[in-house]
Amino acid sequence: MRHSVYSIFFERADALEQDRRWDEALNWLYQAHRWVSNDPQYWLRLGVLSFRLTDRPWLEGRQLSGSHLADMGALNAEVYLERAERLDPSLPEPAFWRAWVRHRLLGEREAACRQWLELAERHPHWPYAPAALARLELVEAERGYAQRAREHLRQAIRRLPESPRLHYDLGAALVACEEIEPAREAFRQALSCPPMAWPQATSARLLAEEFHGTREALQDLIARYYAPMLERD
Repeated sequence: MRHSVYSIFFERADALEQDRRWDEALNWLYQAHRWVSNDPQYWLRLGVLSFRLTDRPWLEGRQLSGSHLADMGALNAEVYLERAERLDPSLPEPAFWRAWVRHRLLGEREAACRQWLELAERHPHWPYAPAALARLELVEAERGYAQRAREHLRQAIRRLPESPRLHYDLGAALVACEEIEPAREAFRQALSCPPMAWPQATSARLLAEEFHGTREALQDLIARYYAPMLERD
């Protein structure tokens, strides 16, 4: 009987999450607390969904931009992710998303970088920590960080060579390093990667949205920002 009740909560949350009704999905997940309070994946899912509540376009689309959801999402995301990390310190995702929350919501860039560097060392086969480091370094390419971004992206690509967005980001880093022909090859590789399967798990799906991209979206980015430069001899 308990398993039946537990399944109902999660099945309903899954359906709402697929419909991008993240606040409602959270309400259904809260009701499963008594059965899964010691499951780190449960707290990871609460943390990532809470982080989603801070997305401004989503809030505006749901006509919730004036609500308290974004503030509560930011606070709750840190609490839930910290709980997941305590329950299973071997998982890379809770620490990764805690660092992402610090960067995106709290402006704690240096703390996020330290966390991702540590994760990259502890989980040498996990691609997302070096990919996140490179994303920050690309933003600050004018301060000489483009070469760091290039090397972190090469690390990430060795771990996940089928990700089109990683190749695109490498192309952007190579352009910033004035390595135009290698940049062309990186962009070609980005557009030749087959579509990646989008996972169902909340954390994995958000990672895919942030770091994999789609061919159509990458074509648009290349055309918008890099096509004139790459067409020159």
